[in-house]
Amino acid sequence: MNGNVLKGGDLLVDLSLPKVMGIINLTEDSFYKESRFTDEILVLKKVEEMVNAGADMIDIGAMSSRPGAKLSNPDQESKTIAGYMKTIRRNFPSLFVSIDTVYGVVANSALYEGANMINDISAGNIDGSIWDIVSSFQAPYVLMHMRGLPENMQNNTLYDDIMSEMLVFFKDKIRKLKERGIYQIVIDPGIGFSKDIDSNFCYSGTLKVFQCLSTQYY
Repeated sequence: MNGNVLKGGDLLVDLSLPKVMGIINLTEDSFYKESRFTDEILVLKKVEEMVNAGADMIDIGAMSSRPGAKLSNPDQESKTIAGYMKTIRRNFPSLFVSIDTVYGVVANSALYEGANMINDISAGNIDGSIWDIVSSFQAPYVLMHMRGLPENMQNNTLYDDIMSEMLVFFKDKIRKLKERGIYQIVIDPGIGFSKDIDSNFCYSGTLKVFQCLSTQYY
């Protein structure tokens, strides 16, 4: 697979140019109030608005990952995601959909209902089975850097050298993902996750990490 193209199910996304992702949170306590939707009609209306405004893909989550948030119940999250995913796929058959989850059971039900990509803020650290599910569906995988859990991540914002740590983190995770047969990997530095303001906006260093990693991209 070309490193500039993501293939999720029968859908392709060309990343040779920047893409816009819309965010839908199916919770009442997510970080950003304007992204919260818990009514099916409103969700479909919002997805339509995003697509008409130029969104190339949509990311859907049913667990809040704001600072201090506790992990969700995986079975309940799975039911919620599967139900909405079925509705969205029926109404938007050609829309590339990413699912924000840390659980293998959620990833499995979402991909079964037609999701295209899995966005895992935990990088497999919360539920290792998520990698097995992604591999079995040959789905693209968003790999994010975070220390700890959303509940305590902002207690872990001190770094000796954040860019060196992130580079080691991503290299190690990419190697392990490739060993599992996962090759479509999108790197997310995790802005706002276990990082203070200075770390969030260290642009030159972040670019350095991506430049180093891009030389190894498939």
